[in-house]
This record gives sequence, C-alpha cells and structure tokens, in this order.
Amino acid sequence: MKKMLSLIILLVFGYAQAQIVINEVKENGSVELKNLGGSTVDISTYWLCDFPSYRQLNSSTITVPSGSLNLAAGAIVEIAGFDFIDSADGELGLYATNDFNSSSAIVDYIQWGSGRHRRASVAVSAGVWNAVTRFIPAFDANLSIQYSGTGNNPNAYFEATDTLGRENNPDPSCEAFAANITINTRGLNNTTTVTADGLSAVICIDNQSDPIDIRVASGSIGTNRGFIVTDASNNQILGLSSNNHFNLNGAGTGICEIWYVRYENDFGGNRIGNTLDDLTGCFDLSNPVRIIREAADAGTIAIDAAATGNPNNTTSIAADGLSAVICIDGSGDPLVVTHDNPGATNLSYRYVITNEDASEILNITNSRTIDLSVAGTGTCQIWGWSYRGLADNGASFIGGPLSALRAVETCSDVSTMSITVIREAADAGTIAIDAAATTDAKGTTIIENKYSATIIAGDHIANPLVVTHDNPGATNLSYRYVITNEDASEILNITNSNTIDLEGAGTGTCQIWGWSYRGLADNGASFIGGPLSALRAVETCSDVSTMSITVIREAAIAPAIISPENDEMVRINNNPNTSFEVKWSASRELNKERLVYIYQLATDANFKNFLVNSNVGTRLSFVSNNREINKTLEKAGLANRGSVTLYQRVVASDSKTNAASATVAFKVTRDTTLSTNAFESISRLNVYPNPTRDFINISNLNSGSRNVSVQLFDLRGNQLYQNDSKSNNSMRKIDMSTFPEGVYLLKLIDLNSNKAIIKKIFKK
Repeated sequence: MKKMLSLIILLVFGYAQAQIVINEVKENGSVELKNLGGSTVDISTYWLCDFPSYRQLNSSTITVPSGSLNLAAGAIVEIAGFDFIDSADGELGLYATNDFNSSSAIVDYIQWGSGRHRRASVAVSAGVWNAVTRFIPAFDANLSIQYSGTGNNPNAYFEATDTLGRENNPDPSCEAFAANITINTRGLNNTTTVTADGLSAVICIDNQSDPIDIRVASGSIGTNRGFIVTDASNNQILGLSSNNHFNLNGAGTGICEIWYVRYENDFGGNRIGNTLDDLTGCFDLSNPVRIIREAADAGTIAIDAAATGNPNNTTSIAADGLSAVICIDGSGDPLVVTHDNPGATNLSYRYVITNEDASEILNITNSRTIDLSVAGTGTCQIWGWSYRGLADNGASFIGGPLSALRAVETCSDVSTMSITVIREAADAGTIAIDAAATTDAKGTTIIENKYSATIIAGDHIANPLVVTHDNPGATNLSYRYVITNEDASEILNITNSNTIDLEGAGTGTCQIWGWSYRGLADNGASFIGGPLSALRAVETCSDVSTMSITVIREAAIAPAIISPENDEMVRINNNPNTSFEVKWSASRELNKERLVYIYQLATDANFKNFLVNSNVGTRLSFVSNNREINKTLEKAGLANRGSVTLYQRVVASDSKTNAASATVAFKVTRDTTLSTNAFESISRLNVYPNPTRDFINISNLNSGSRNVSVQLFDLRGNQLYQNDSKSNNSMRKIDMSTFPEGVYLLKLIDLNSNKAIIKKIFKK
C-alpha cells in the first residue's frame, strides 16, 4: 500500500480540526473510527449523528466488536448498532458533545448520495468537510466506504469490501500491511517506564543501557519487514533496523518514534536523513511507539509564595523564593515549593530536606507542601532531586549526608541550589539599658545598673534611654519594647525604637519589657491600655520577657551639688523656690568644686538663670534656656568670705535689672571658719556590703566625741530610717531585706559640725 506524506503526517499528528476520524462506514450499522493523533483519547462520551438520528457511543444500544473507546494513538475502534445508515444517501457526523449545530462540537463529518443534508454546513464551517455540495457516491449495501487517510472531501473515500477492525487498503494492487506494534515490557531496567497501552516509554539517559524491545501484532502482510526510527518533531529518519531490539541510551536526550514497516521490493527512500515523506513503493507503516529520552536534571526550586500564602501571618518569604522564616508556635506553617526542570519532566522528582550544612538528610518527600513546624527550631535546607529507578525512592539515604545522594550515578541529579528555611520560636530573651549608648548631656539621668534608671521628669528636658535586647534564637522575628505602669496592669506604649524617652510621662515608675512576636498586623497596638497579662496570653508566635527594666521618674530637685571627694550627686529635697545655703571650707580648692543646679519648669515660660556675687550684688553670668549651671566656685567669683547666689526668675528679655528681686534658688558661701577635718573624717566611714540583699553595716561611727546621725531615703525623698543615737557603739546595722530592689540614699550627718555626706546604696 503506497503511503503519501499527507497520510504520514495524519498518522502522527492528525488533522488540525480532527484527531479522531470516521475511517469506515457500512450500511449494517457498523462504523470504524481512527485516532490519527499522538495521544490516547477517551471517546466514550462522543456522539454519532445521521440526522435526525443520534446515539452516544456509551449508550446501551452501541456495541464495540473490536478496539476500545479509550482510543490510543494510531488505533482503530469498530462500533456496531448505529442502525440508521442508508447506503444510497445519508450523512454521518462525529461530535464531542450533543450540540449538533455547533462547529466547535463537531469532530469529523462525511456525506454520500446526492441530497442536501442538515449538518453539512456545520461541518464546512468547522473545516472537516470541504463543501456542502460535495458527496461521496452512494455505495453498495454489501460493501463499505473507507477513508484513504488524507483530505476532507469525497475523493478521500473509496468503496471496497469492508476491513472493519483492520487498516483500510486504498490501493488493491499493493497488499503490504504492517500490524500494530507495542513496547515489550519484559527485560526493562528500572530506569525505563512504559505506559499501560504500550505505546510510549520514558528512558533515563545515564551510564547504563536502556534496551527497548518491540512486539508486533499478528496479521502483517508484505515480503519484507523492518523498523524505522524517526525524530518525533519532524519525521526525519534517524535509524533503520531489521530487528526489534533497540538501545537508545547513546542517542542522548530527545523524543523519537519507532515504526514497523512491511514492504515489497520496489520500496525506496528509506535512508538516514530522509523523512517519511521520501518513502516510495509498496509499503505500509504501523502505528508509531514513542520513546522519550531524558537525563536526570534537578533544575531549580523555589517557594511558591502565591500558593503558600500566609494563613497564620507568621511566615515570611524572601522575594526570590529561596528563603523563608517560620515561627514555631504549635500551628502549621506549610510551605508550597515548586521546581522547574523542563528537560526531565517525565522522570521522578522529590524534595530532599537536610540540616543546615547538609550533613544529614532529614526527609525525602514527593509532596510539594512541606510543613516544618513540627521539626522544632533550627535551620534546614530543601533541595530538588530528579531521578528514576530507586525502588525505595531514596528512603535508604535518610539519616546520611546529602553527598551520598549526590554520588548516585544511575539516573540521579540533586540541585546545586536550595531553599533555606529558618525555624524560630518567639523568645523575648533579655533586655537591658545600654549605658554606653545612653547620653546624659543635661545630667538628669542616673543609670543605677543595666536594669534600673532614675530620670528627672517633667522639666521639659529629654531623658532618652537606649535599651538593647539579646534573643539569639529569634533574631529573624519581630521585636518591640513594651512600656507598662509599675505593676504591669496597663500597657502604656509599644515601640520598635530602642531609644525611649519617658520625659512626657510625668513622675512615677514604669517598666520596660521585651516582646518577640510575628503575625500581629497592628504590632500589638490593640493591646495598649490593657494589662501586660493579655499580651502574655497570645498563643500565636509571641513571647514577653520575664524580666524588665525599671525606670523611676522623679520631679526636679534643687539644688544638686556634686562633691569632688566621692563624685556622687547629693540631692537635698527642699522647695526649689526656697533659699538654701551650703557652706564650704575655705581651705578646700575652689577650682575643684562644681555646683550643678537643675530646676523644674512649671510652665513653658522663658526662665533666666543668674549667678550673682552676693557681696557686691552684681550678676556674674546669664544663661538663657539652659536648665543647668555648671561652674567651679572659683570661676563664679567666690571670695574668701564671699558667697554666690543663683537666682531664678521669669523675664521677657535679657534684663540685668532687679536681679536681687528674683527667686533665690540656692546660695553657696565660702566660710574660712570651717575645718575640713570633720568632713574628711565622716567621709571615711565604712559602709558595707554595697550592693546588699539584706543589711548594710556602718562601722567606725562614734569614736571620741564624734556623733553621727544616720538617715536612709528612697529616690523620691521619703525617709525610711533615722538614728541619731550618741552611744559609743561604733557599728550600726540597717535592715533592708523588706525593701524593693533599687537605689537608696544613705545620709550621714556629723552632729558636731553639722556636715553631711550622702552615699548611694544598691538593693538587689
């Protein structure tokens, strides 16, 4: 049987409009359909229509004497029971649906006789028949009309003795017939797979052979036989063989087709490099079997952010899809991953999960939805793996290093890149004051320790504290600082800034806590005003620190004097508007004495500060909008028995008049009658332990005629202890076990000279 190129193309690719064609029709109700395409088609829901009669192919009145309604590529199926055919005149349409007037539903069509038929115009519109006025001649009721394999017109059909269930023979002078072929599944290695219909196989191109054997059905006709291997994309002949054994591993990757050919001696054109169109003579080609040749290729992998979504709001995915951070909190955090390996899509693919350095394979899965929330905290990698032929799909490699899987030589490839998944649990860790980063240019902040500070509040001077946190196990999650009142019954603010200024909060005590979290859209704003316990109760990716920073906010105290002997700030709690006089020994070095005055603003008025020599009533200095005066007594003009007075008043301009009428803040007088012995003696008293948990001891108190008054204050100026005993007991003990942690002021007064010093005591 001579086959032209058009027939070959139809066998491989089918019509543009019809993959399934009406191949043969007989008046007894038998219809033969053929699949001219390259893939299997389920036609069980298709319809046959000979107006006005129609039947669905899966109806109870239709039988299938040979073939299958799941029609393989190149295969034919015989249908019986369509008892409406008249060989003298009629039409037959094949439809994908029962919308018989639709050109998109009609699959193939023929008409014979001479009358105009109802569905002809639909077929012409769809391109499956060439003209409504073209007819196949009426045929003998004992014969059938058969398709020659090319064209959409009457000339493509001929009348002959029926060949139902077999290939048609348009050229009776050529008796060549090649029976159908399939792939023999016996003897295949484990890197080759064959479809259930035996018409297609996938082989893996690696370092081992991939033998393919072809099984030929019975019934072939022709003097000679052989096999032709072609490129599936263009039908170019790649190889010729006289036997049915093939090893295509050496051909590299690609897709080829194997054909069985029966032919007579005039057969020609069968040369490597030619195409099937070049074949001549009396021959017949079988259906092709397709061999897909692929090499393992892991390709690239990434997180599919759109498919993953963020159901818990606790997962963040990098823009390139190669890393993610998930919060381990008891709720699922599934990642959807995807791969791209277009050269190996027919091989198997798995995702390999390893620890951070790939020294251990933790799991291998074929699911692209991977939930690592049950793995606990840590960092892991997800790799792509393309392979074929491992019976356990790599299970034996779990627990070993990724390098062992990379070393597999038979059809295996592990991706060179991976997805990094950081798994962290919310951990607020520890917080502290960063004393080095916290500046105190105005001298209004005291950092007792890294967990406690005292600031002067309400004086319109910024008191920024720089805080820091340490939570190494959750550095990729969000972090905020939570400010509460003293007993944490109210959250005052939540901020992501580590520079916290509490000046505007007024006096009182507050706590600063650390908060590690992920997934709260408002970053906790809805919790402000409520208790800290409500924030602690959040179960989804949230942790509040167990410790806090205590910040005591005090009102301004005047005056404040720094003693050069112990460099401690002495706070004397008097009314800022009341004169206070401090006497200094004339024998002390004036240029080492520093006085620092800090006052409290009652309004936003423009305060002016005057240093005036009390002896002559003249102003020594004027500082505008400065809340501190810091001068040595010598530079202030303090004479041997003179004094310096600091005045404070509200003025509208830089007025030098009426300075004496301004409010007296404090006065420093140098007195030559004072001796330094008393001060120096009392300053050498021993106070220990400091810091303390329970008691402080003061030794060498009363010796000779010296008597010392002992007073203890908190930072708010509340007196907690006083003892003015004049006994000769040289040791005094103060019980501080019931006091809260913090800073206290111990005031020691020499009752003979009325000289005092103040020491800071730290209670742990």
